[in-house]
Amino acid sequence: MKAIVHAGMDKTGSSSIQRTLHTLNMPNHLYAPWKTAHHDTLLPLLFREDPENFPLFKVEGRTRKELVAERDLWRDKLKEAISTSDKSEIIFSAEMLSSGGNEEIVQGLAEFLKETCSETKTVMYVRSPVSFMQSSFQQKIKTGRISELNVDRLWPNYRKTISVLDKHFGQENTHIFKFDPASFPDQNVVKDFGQRLGIRIPDKKIVRVNDGLSLEGVALAFLQRKFGSGVHTGFAGARLRNKQFTDALNEIGEGRVVFSEDLTRPVLEKHKDMLDWLEKRVGEPMTETPKEGDVVISEERDLIRLARRNARPLNELLEKVLSEQDDLSSKSISAEAVSTVMSKRGNEIATLVEKLELLKALT
Repeated sequence: MKAIVHAGMDKTGSSSIQRTLHTLNMPNHLYAPWKTAHHDTLLPLLFREDPENFPLFKVEGRTRKELVAERDLWRDKLKEAISTSDKSEIIFSAEMLSSGGNEEIVQGLAEFLKETCSETKTVMYVRSPVSFMQSSFQQKIKTGRISELNVDRLWPNYRKTISVLDKHFGQENTHIFKFDPASFPDQNVVKDFGQRLGIRIPDKKIVRVNDGLSLEGVALAFLQRKFGSGVHTGFAGARLRNKQFTDALNEIGEGRVVFSEDLTRPVLEKHKDMLDWLEKRVGEPMTETPKEGDVVISEERDLIRLARRNARPLNELLEKVLSEQDDLSSKSISAEAVSTVMSKRGNEIATLVEKLELLKALT
């Protein structure tokens, strides 16, 4: 059996690809079995020496003992699936393979596939730097990994990421494609992925996923991350609670996160050599400018001003969420505390943060 490793990157339609393949009956391809459509928790479970320190496991309070036992179980399951399947190729898909600091996992996967498969092909889509930084900022605000607007920290180290894949899978086996929906069949990355790898995917089987967050939702979440308590952490279900909070905020507004040229120009100039290297590797230009009509972000104050302009929609959202609550005590919130917060008016930062904290507790 041959192997296909899909390494993301972040925000390139990976969730749609994963959820489609996870449920698709393919005559020649086996999607690696796991509890979820993505393999972003399977691979660190299998190949990280200290899985208990992997952030997603740490948030849920998983112990080393239980993770090691689960690792042995799933390693055996995968080996059995590969050795007994009548399919010709197995597919793994995990965005974390294109994230920094995960070379140990990339190496472990490469060694495992050398033992169990005859050859491995790695594929990865890459966004242009500005597009990536915009999406990365949105995602990191959602997950609580940052509470500041610093584009230097958002820059994707393409060379390091791709070089790690080249090192462990071989450059001749590592294929990098520009994420450019305008050039895809029907502007759909799932169809593009299928065509490139010889997988027939009927339209009705494609799972479309929109896991973005509106600009207004990002601005409000940013306010809570910067001035409030941040994300839930340290218990099973924390990730779900965090998702429910940002899903609720996504009901406010429809704007897109767009950075201004003034904000991005210095970092593009700083990394010009890497950008030139990337364009040569991909074979296409990788620059872009904001579209006319976009609301652009130049600094943190733009986000704070936008959050303050959405005080009324936030209040309306809270009223809606409260109307759906059967028992406030189950959320460890008193009716008196709710009344105190909801009685406050205005768009001062402290007031908005209190209301965002209430929304976090309710969702």
